[in-house]
Amino acid sequence: MPPPHRDTVLAISLLICLSITLGEAKKETDTPICPIGFDLAYTGYEKPICYRLKGSEAFKDIFEDCAGNLYTSELYHSLNITKPNVELWSGHKSLYPGGPFIDWSFSPSIGKVLTSTYDVKYNPSLGIDEELCVVIHPVNNFTAVRCTEKHYRYCMVEPYEDTLSKCEELTDYYRFWSPKATCLTPVTVKGGKVRASWSQAQILCSKRGGSLLHRGWRYANNPLLHINKTDWTDPLGVEATAGDELRWVIDEDGNDKVPDSESLSLEVDEYLSNNSLLALRDNAWHLVNSTYIFMDVICERSIHLRNVSLNLTVEGDHVILSVNDSVDESNIHCYTDAILYSPTNISKIALDDNKYRLKTVSDGMYWCIHRDSRNFRVSQSNKVLFVREKHVENLYAIKIRLRGRYRFENIDKQYRVWERKVKEYIYYRTKYVERFGEITTTNGHEAEGLLQSYKRSTGDDSGEGSFKETDVIYMVKIKRLFLDGRTVLLHVQLNPTMKVVPPGYWEGLEVMYMRPAFFCAGDGLPGIKRVALGQSVITTGCRNHTCTGDFNTGVSFVITQADDCSMPSRTVTTKDTNITVFMPTAEPKTTTVEEQLQQVLQDLEAIINNDTISIMMDTASDAVEQVDALLDMEDELEIPGQLLHLVDELAARVDLNGSHQAQAIANNIAMLMADSSPESPVKGLRIAAQGTGGEVFSADAFEIISEEVNATHLYVDESEAVVHLPESVNNSSRRISFVVFRNDRAFMSSHGLYSVNSRVLSIKIEDLTQFADGEVIDIHLRPLAGDLERNQTRSCAYWHFLDDDSGYWSEDGCTFIPSSQSGQLDTCRCDHLTHFAEVLVPKTVFSERNEAVLEVLSIVGCVLSIFGLLCVGITAAIFRSWRRDFSNKIWLQLCIAIFILIVCFLVVVFAHFDHYDVTCLLLGVLLHYSVLASFCWMLVAAVLSYRRLVLVFTRDASHKLLRASAFSWGTPCAIVGILLAASPHAYSGQFEEMSPSSSFCYPSGLGLWLTVYAPIAIMLLANWMLFVLIVRSVFASRRIQRHGDSNEALRCASVSCLLVFLFGLPWIFGLFASNIVAAYLFTLTATFQGFVLFIFFVLGNKKTRDLWLNKLKIKQTQKIPVTSSTYTNNKSQNSASEWRKGRSTPATIEANASKPRSLSSPDESRFS
Repeated sequence: MPPPHRDTVLAISLLICLSITLGEAKKETDTPICPIGFDLAYTGYEKPICYRLKGSEAFKDIFEDCAGNLYTSELYHSLNITKPNVELWSGHKSLYPGGPFIDWSFSPSIGKVLTSTYDVKYNPSLGIDEELCVVIHPVNNFTAVRCTEKHYRYCMVEPYEDTLSKCEELTDYYRFWSPKATCLTPVTVKGGKVRASWSQAQILCSKRGGSLLHRGWRYANNPLLHINKTDWTDPLGVEATAGDELRWVIDEDGNDKVPDSESLSLEVDEYLSNNSLLALRDNAWHLVNSTYIFMDVICERSIHLRNVSLNLTVEGDHVILSVNDSVDESNIHCYTDAILYSPTNISKIALDDNKYRLKTVSDGMYWCIHRDSRNFRVSQSNKVLFVREKHVENLYAIKIRLRGRYRFENIDKQYRVWERKVKEYIYYRTKYVERFGEITTTNGHEAEGLLQSYKRSTGDDSGEGSFKETDVIYMVKIKRLFLDGRTVLLHVQLNPTMKVVPPGYWEGLEVMYMRPAFFCAGDGLPGIKRVALGQSVITTGCRNHTCTGDFNTGVSFVITQADDCSMPSRTVTTKDTNITVFMPTAEPKTTTVEEQLQQVLQDLEAIINNDTISIMMDTASDAVEQVDALLDMEDELEIPGQLLHLVDELAARVDLNGSHQAQAIANNIAMLMADSSPESPVKGLRIAAQGTGGEVFSADAFEIISEEVNATHLYVDESEAVVHLPESVNNSSRRISFVVFRNDRAFMSSHGLYSVNSRVLSIKIEDLTQFADGEVIDIHLRPLAGDLERNQTRSCAYWHFLDDDSGYWSEDGCTFIPSSQSGQLDTCRCDHLTHFAEVLVPKTVFSERNEAVLEVLSIVGCVLSIFGLLCVGITAAIFRSWRRDFSNKIWLQLCIAIFILIVCFLVVVFAHFDHYDVTCLLLGVLLHYSVLASFCWMLVAAVLSYRRLVLVFTRDASHKLLRASAFSWGTPCAIVGILLAASPHAYSGQFEEMSPSSSFCYPSGLGLWLTVYAPIAIMLLANWMLFVLIVRSVFASRRIQRHGDSNEALRCASVSCLLVFLFGLPWIFGLFASNIVAAYLFTLTATFQGFVLFIFFVLGNKKTRDLWLNKLKIKQTQKIPVTSSTYTNNKSQNSASEWRKGRSTPATIEANASKPRSLSSPDESRFS
């Protein structure tokens, strides 16, 4: 019989093997499955993606043989796959000939500018006036090529889902989407396997309304399609012809030839004359004959993707989109070039009969795209031009060329320079012509010299221009940028008093042309003032003047011979099939900015106060657009707090008409509403990252979060703001509304110096202003400015409304928590609701040199103090007689407190805390406690010194050390405990020093003043008062006054110096540390406090020094020191002898009587 322990070992071994087997099986089960021919890879966020290389193909063929293709260059670079040695389409093409590259992948990032446009390699021979696309070169990365070339790209789809949906009208078929839209079903006979030849299988599928598996063959590895999960062979609807060509049995698209990309999977086992049929086995194609028996059959019924037609028209003062099919509104995206040089996503409002009304934000081109590539063929609408006559009357297109190159990063800075130079060129050219006439020279540089001379003659050589901004141009807008990095197209609203200038040069800038943007001037045409784009006028002489061109690049007349010369002059409108023009006939009434503000306030009040009708979304959207127009004004208009309250109230009152959510998005403001309940909770809000195109809001960037907020939401590449609401919000049904402002235009304050560094978010929850105990709201924000100045620090603040309708940013109740991981959003944690933002707080800093010197001095002082304090501790540990003295016991307790304080300080210097955690909390509590304990022991030392040096007759109290310890160690503990009990998150604030390189967890706000500043100030004031009384008493000695004893004066001075450090008086300089002199004084005194105490307590005290010399067995030189003890004893002996002789010494008696008690005491330890 085997020993018992062998059975145990055998059982354990079997369990281990079983667990490994089950683990491997589970791992295989959990591994995502891709269609045949696809490999599996993971993104940086562990998202599985199936991929297969396809091509070569043209740029536009992204969805050919890959419906619902997810491929983008960003997704490609995020996958852990081996990079192929071929050129891949990146999915970017130029928006206009020669323009920057934008994403054209029909993914959610469509329209996003390629920020590395000016790093793209391209052959200058391609020119900047043709449409180009971008490929990913294996060596040169991004390279520009013609879009008609053929290159490779990946087909990327998602792995199979655990459950598949059914096909419409075919309940036995499973629906597959990507890479082929089709329906598949497995064939069974009475619920079991089949036995059928190729032709019999074809008949079985025909009875089920389909055909043999053919174009959807890549889905054949899906486990739901097989009874036998491990070993299967399926017939394919493919035949081999006599010419060794493969043909689909089902001709769907008028072409039954199998593409080479499919037939490459063919593996021929035997070349028999009758092997003309195809089967699928082991994920590869095989030739079989007609007698081959299949145990597994899959039937297919293909789905044809429908075409969607998008048509834009201008109807009245609206742009209307008509769609010929019912589609998901979220898959329709509309854009305009009216705002930026890149597409701007604009919102739309659903109307009846598959129609939508676009929000027209400004004059320019508008178009839409439909990007549901799984159910439809992607499509793009026609482009329409929307203009308003008043806005384009004096609008001109100016094309300029620069001497230096620009990039996206410096556009904002260089734009101001271009604007100034263009204004100066137009202004001085106009004034020169008015005074001297036209410039006759054709040399542009000579003409510039004349204009520069004229500028100097006017006395304006400052470079700022001797004219107001509106004297030349009302508005300047960048319309187009170009690949050469030097050419720019501008739109300017010209002052009517200025002239249209010819090409020329000005301070390194070349004006290539200046043309009207919409109206051709009728100069020279009798009776014609102007002609609009697309219109013609026939003048006498049979000449037809047609205003042609492009709204962006400018228009001009084209003169042709008219066919009918007998007709008088007339205006003819020509129809353009590509663009539609709208010009309102009524001139809008001119109002001031203040009047417009008052009108908006009145309209909002009328909407909200009208209780007889519900506020519908159309009304709310119009109101948001009105507010957006105010925020878009460049005038210094102060937005009152009343407007902010009205917008919040409007969001809370909108009738959602049965929907759970709704939104109204404008360029500068977004309003989102949701009705929350325990069944359909609202967890928060997410604003997607919009990249370089985020200058204005887009509708698809906002998302109401109904699930738990997870880590993927908090990455800066995914989101720019996330709001996480407390759990108690969803305990009952209530309205939750969010109002988001793009910038701080509505939050201008004269009460503070804060500058907003994020989006401004307002959160309003019905019937709730304060949260339950301990609950907070987390607002995760991406800063607009990542790199801060040395005199700035980031913080969280809310908008505090004042009674006069203004407000200011306040940090009360909000805590800033920097992100703990790179690439994540920062967090603002607040305990109330209102308007929130991340702000930049200015702070006083010294020069880098002074900060470095102060830091070195602080570290040196702290190290020396630690050394001195350790020596004091060693002295107490070695010499029992020293530590038994009451005074030394007090000094030892003080040294311990100072030692803890200095160690905490050094940790703060060298260990920077970026976020709030347990370590940061413990350090903050210990630092707070040691500071208070140090000052308490300093106060005890001050009281003890006062009693010994000033008071002559005192009565010793019992348990003095116990009372002093209870006060000095217990009081700080009570203060810290009360603070933590009253505010558990009191130490979550980041306390930043004068140096911007150090921050740590410390109380902030009211807690900082009540538990740190106030106790220190009280104890410091008491110490100063006691110090003054002691010094006055010491220096009031009559012997010093009358006889001028230098030794005694030196002795008193040393006492005063000791008391300064013993009482912690140098800390007074810390109150004025914002001054550089006070900062140096504080550093040179407070940090050396421990070392100075060591000098006085150990080195300067004779009795302690003698203890060390005896311990070290060092021979002492017999020398009578001049101390207060020897001085007092000698004089006492002389006085006694004189008294015995019957003589008195009044001076000596008077001197002894006038001295402090410790100076006349023979016990030197009492003076220490």
